[in-house]
Amino acid sequence: SHANDIMDSSFNPNGTLVASSSWDHTVQVRNGATGDLIHEFTEAEGKNWGLQFSPDGSLLACGSSDRTLRIWDVSSGQPVHSFPDFRGIVKASSFSENGRYLAGGASTGQLRTMNIWDVTTGRLIYELKVLTTWITSVSFSKDNRYLALGTEGGQVIIFDMTTGLEAQRWETDDRSPGNFIVTPDATQVISLDADGVLRVWDL
Repeated sequence: SHANDIMDSSFNPNGTLVASSSWDHTVQVRNGATGDLIHEFTEAEGKNWGLQFSPDGSLLACGSSDRTLRIWDVSSGQPVHSFPDFRGIVKASSFSENGRYLAGGASTGQLRTMNIWDVTTGRLIYELKVLTTWITSVSFSKDNRYLALGTEGGQVIIFDMTTGLEAQRWETDDRSPGNFIVTPDATQVISLDADGVLRVWDL
C-alpha cells in the first residue's frame, strides 16, 4: 500500500496489471488478480500525478511535481526515459495510439506548456505554450493527428500534430473538463466532464 494519497490508477490493456501513483513519491505496479506487488518505482522527488500505460502495455508513464515525466519498462521495471524539462508540475500525460509519442502537460505561474516527446528516441518534438490555467487531461485521436487537452479554466484545446499549431479552442461551463474521446474518424471530440455533462464538438 501507499503511505499517502493515491492520485491515479490504471490497468494495463489486457487487465493483468494495475498501476497506482501516489503523493508518497512512489508508483506501484501490482498483479491485477492477486494484488501482489511487482514493481515499486521511487525515482520521483515530488508528488506523483496522472499515469498511463502505453497502448501495447510495455511502458508506463507518470508525471510528478518535481517537473519530470518518467517512463518505465513494465517487464523489467527499469527506467526508459526521464523528461525533466517541464516548467512546472506534470499533472496529465497521454501516449499516442501508435505508442510513438508521449504528451505531458505542466503548469507554473502564468505559463502552461504541453510537451510532446518521441518515445523511441526521447527527443522533444513540440513544446506548445498554452496561456490558460492548469492542464488536467490529455488525449490523442486514433489516427494520431490531433491532441485534445482540458484545463481547469473550462477550456478544451485541440492541437494538430502535423503542424504543431492550435486547431480549435472551446469554452465550457465546467471548471475541469474530464476524459476525452476523439471519434475514430477524427470529426468530433467528446468530453466526459466532472459536472455530469457529456459534451460533443465538431472538429
